[in-house]
Amino acid sequence: MSEEAHPTELTGIEAEAASFMEIWLQDGLNEPDWDTVMFRVRAAMAARQAMGREKYKMTLTENPAPLRERVRHLWEEMLDGLAYSQWCRNAANEHQENDMASSAAWQCITRISEALVELDRLMRALGMEPVKKGGADE
Repeated sequence: MSEEAHPTELTGIEAEAASFMEIWLQDGLNEPDWDTVMFRVRAAMAARQAMGREKYKMTLTENPAPLRERVRHLWEEMLDGLAYSQWCRNAANEHQENDMASSAAWQCITRISEALVELDRLMRALGMEPVKKGGADE
């Protein structure tokens, strides 16, 4: 992959995650457009990383949050992803816009649901509840 496809702004955990995704696309999924997908993912992640650095004055790599807090953040973001996926699917179906949009949203719902099952197992193992009580994690 060319240097252009690896935005230099992407560092730390985001860069690690993108690298794992790249391997999965290339080898595991055998995605023919993996280089195009990865260019777009890396560029979007770099932009979000810069936004986070500006807003929180640190990157995820620099964030010292304990495991339970990290799991809580992931849980909440995955719940949002599940709702957003259904929202997109509803729009595609209601307006009969595009079978591809409906199918992509359905795939997201399926995969996020699988991830939420795994996260729920982890949260139970850590003694965490699915809804944060009193503003602080258990």
